[in-house]
Amino acid sequence: MVTPFDFEGNRNRRADAVVDRLRRDADLVMAYSNEEWINRYSGDASLIDIWDALDRHIASNLHSVVSRLHAPASRADSTFAPSHLSV
Repeated sequence: MVTPFDFEGNRNRRADAVVDRLRRDADLVMAYSNEEWINRYSGDASLIDIWDALDRHIASNLHSVVSRLHAPASRADSTFAPSHLSV
């Protein structure tokens, strides 16, 4: 999930509550902060370029998770630790 910007007030607080709940109940939570992501780029980067980069980043992370889940090694032998994977 992608969380709202800090200035979005109530939406941001609700998103934080949802992420906390998901972390308690889900095996894997991939949470990305709009605020942190946009701060990675200089002022001359367009929003479209920033969101495109975020989309590619999310797709790459999701592909890595799915690839690990479909790997032939057993889960017991895997270094994948879902309870610790939160981006």
